[in-house]
Amino acid sequence: MDLGRSAFRCFVLGFGLLAAGAAAAQRRPDLEGVWSYAWITTLERPPAFTKLQLSEAQAQAFEASHTGVPEPATGGPVGQDTSEWWDMGGKVGRIAGRPRSSWIVEPANGKLPYSAAGLAALAAARAAAQRPDNPETRPAPERCLMGLGGTSLPPMLNAAYNGQLRIVQTPENLVVLTEMNVGPRIIPLGDSRHEPGAAWSGHSVGHWEGDTLVVETTDFHRGTEWRTPSPLYISAAGKVTERFTRVGPDEIRYAYVVDDPATFTRPWRGEMPLRRSSQPMFEFACHEGNYSLPGILAGGRQQEREAAAKK
Repeated sequence: MDLGRSAFRCFVLGFGLLAAGAAAAQRRPDLEGVWSYAWITTLERPPAFTKLQLSEAQAQAFEASHTGVPEPATGGPVGQDTSEWWDMGGKVGRIAGRPRSSWIVEPANGKLPYSAAGLAALAAARAAAQRPDNPETRPAPERCLMGLGGTSLPPMLNAAYNGQLRIVQTPENLVVLTEMNVGPRIIPLGDSRHEPGAAWSGHSVGHWEGDTLVVETTDFHRGTEWRTPSPLYISAAGKVTERFTRVGPDEIRYAYVVDDPATFTRPWRGEMPLRRSSQPMFEFACHEGNYSLPGILAGGRQQEREAAAKK
């Protein structure tokens, strides 16, 4: 009789633990919605600042002096700086209410810790992007394969426009759709299986650590190594670990660690706030009317003909 009661108690206890685990899974923080990362704060620290935290006076002066519009080309044609829509939010990004001079938290100087080999790889990628002889060497954003500056790749960075993303959350997947350029990034939760080979957004797998969603991404496509036009270069062998933490009703703290010994002297860490947005997201029809690539290649062929004629 005692054995029966003990078995019954164990059954009830086990069932209760399973039920509690299922309830906890259902109570995961809700990351869904449209979020903005339109800030004037950038990945690396500008020369004007020496510390990560800005004073309120520094933040206000920076915001007042920052129009968010690059120097316009005088008399430029339609579609250039004078007629484009730039949206950087006009505000300094804040973590825990404190204004930040850069997203990079470590190293303390707010700069990317490139090794000599990493700087050489970045220089080679930039040089290759200037050659009009091979479409495969043209920058991925120009070919509509990723967002400018790596906005659609981990770690996500802010750019001069289209600074929104939509998150859709299910028990099996987290889907991140950025407003700039490319299709959704689908992150399986707990399932590390994936197709062999590299992927344009890398291969990601997520898991929960308490109330934080942790996403590890590897196997980046070589065409995405330079996150043009930003100074960021991550080799195909690099690893990015992202952390999504809901810190308020209208904010997600997005943090990440980049570990790439082929490029950097040490792992480095950054964080950026995502603020809930009431604005709609619009289609970024990059391929529609994209005449850049054929125009650049045609120009390269014309230069070759002119050089041959001189000889």
